[in-house]
Amino acid sequence: DFGTPAYRAVHRSILAGLLGNIAVRDDENGGYKATHDRRVTIFPGSVLFAKDEKKKPSSTKAAEGAARDKKRRPRWLMAAEIMETSRLYARTCARIDPQWVLDLGEHLLRVAHSEPFWNAEAGRVLVKERRRLYNLELETRSASYGKINPAHATEIFIREGLVGDTVTWPFDFLKHNRRIREEAETRLTRTRSSGYMNLDEAVYRFYAAQITNVSAVGELVDFVRHQQTTKPKFLCMSEDSLRATEEAAHDAEAFPEALPVDNRVLPLAYAYQPGKEADGVTVRVGLVEAEALTPATLDWAVPGHLPEKVELMLKALPKEQRRNLIPLTETAQKLVRDLALISARPKQPTLAEALAELLSPRLGVRIDPALWDAKIFPDHLRVRVEVVDNRDQVIGASRDLAEIQAQLHSRSRDVSKQAATVDNGAWRAARAKWEGEPVTLIDTSTAEGTDGLGHFGLATSPALIAMVRGMNEQGSRIIADAAYRPNPIEATLNV
Repeated sequence: DFGTPAYRAVHRSILAGLLGNIAVRDDENGGYKATHDRRVTIFPGSVLFAKDEKKKPSSTKAAEGAARDKKRRPRWLMAAEIMETSRLYARTCARIDPQWVLDLGEHLLRVAHSEPFWNAEAGRVLVKERRRLYNLELETRSASYGKINPAHATEIFIREGLVGDTVTWPFDFLKHNRRIREEAETRLTRTRSSGYMNLDEAVYRFYAAQITNVSAVGELVDFVRHQQTTKPKFLCMSEDSLRATEEAAHDAEAFPEALPVDNRVLPLAYAYQPGKEADGVTVRVGLVEAEALTPATLDWAVPGHLPEKVELMLKALPKEQRRNLIPLTETAQKLVRDLALISARPKQPTLAEALAELLSPRLGVRIDPALWDAKIFPDHLRVRVEVVDNRDQVIGASRDLAEIQAQLHSRSRDVSKQAATVDNGAWRAARAKWEGEPVTLIDTSTAEGTDGLGHFGLATSPALIAMVRGMNEQGSRIIADAAYRPNPIEATLNV
C-alpha cells in the first residue's frame, strides 16, 4: 500500500531510473501533464484507470463517482513506459510522492525565481520559487529573497518596510523618524511641490546608506542591536537628513500660520492628503467668523498659491488673448508682484477682479472677472472653510464660501422655527404670571382740563392707540398712574 515503508523503498528505487516518465493530474482539462510538455492518459488496463462517465448521473451519484475516481486516479504517478498508439498512454503506472522527485532529481531541477515582494505578516522579503523537471512544474513556493539576491532584497525591505512604515516591531528609531518626517511633510505641503515624492527618496537614501544585507525584521533587530553598541542614535534621522532643496523651504509670509479677519486671527491648517476632503489649506472658524469671511479674504489667504493660481487663470483665457501672454509661467510671476499692491487696498478686491484690472489695459479689451470660475483651481489651491459650534463640533465644511454661508443661514432658520414651536414649562409659567388683558392708551390731549400740550406731549401724536399685551392688572394701574401724573411743564406755567 502507498505510504508503507516497503512501498516507499521499492518505488523510490524504480523512480530513480524513470524520472522522465512522471506526470501530474490536470483537474482543469482532464488527463495528465507529463514531462517534456506531453499530455498522457492512463492505459485502460491499469488498475489506476478510471473510466470517464459519458452520461450525467444524479448529483449524489456524481459526487460519489468523483470521489471514487479521485481516489483511484492519483495526483502524481510514474509510468514504466509511455506508448503512443491512437493516443499517448502511460502504462504500468504507480502512485508517487512528488517529494521523492525533488530529492532524487535535485541535480536535474531547474529553479526559477520571480515576483519578489514584501510580506508584512512574515516580516521579510519573499520571492516566488518554481521548481521544474523536464519542463514539468513540481513545486511553487515562497522563499526568502535575501539568500538569492541580498542587494535587491535589502532595497525592497527598506522601501516597503521602512519607508512605507509597515514594520510593526517597536524600534525606537522608527518612532523618532516618524515625527521628523511629519515635520518635513508639513514644510513640503505648504509649497505643494513635488518634494513629497522626493521625501520618500530621501528617507530611502538615509536608510540605504547605513543598512546592508538586511531583508527581514529579525535581521534588522540583530543589525541595529550590534550597531547601537557604538552608535546609540543609529538610524535616527535629523532635520538635515531630510532637508530638501531650496524650493522646499517655505516662506513664512507666503504660507502663513494664520489668516487675519477684522480684529481676529484665524489659524490655517495645511495637509497633504490628495483625493481626501481635508487636502490643502483649511481655516477653522466659528459661526461669527464664518459670517465675516468674504471671497476676497480667501483668495488672498495664502500668497504662496498665487503664482500657480494666476497661471491657471491665464490658461483659462481665450486663445487670442492668451497668445499675447506667453510664456505664461513668467507672466504669472510678474503679475503676482503687481497683484500684491492691489490686494493691500482698504477694500480688498477678489483675485479675479484684480487680475482683470491688470490685464484689461494690457490686452486692450475689457475682461469680465466672471470669466474665471473658482472651479478651475484644484482643491488644494482653494481654502476649505470648516465651521464649528460652541462645543468645537464640525457643523459644516466646504471650499465654496457661498455654499457654507447658505448652509449656516438655513440652519439658523431651522433653529429659529424649532424654538418658536417649543412651549416649555418655564415659558408657560411666565405667561401665567405676567400675561393679562390688553391696555388701551388714548389721546390725552382730548382729556378735560388739559391745555392742549397733553400729558408727556402725547398731543403731538393724535389718535395714538396701542395694544400692549403682557400686562396684568397691577401693571395696568402703574401705567394709568403714570399717564395721569401732572405734567411738569403744565405745573410750571400754572404757577
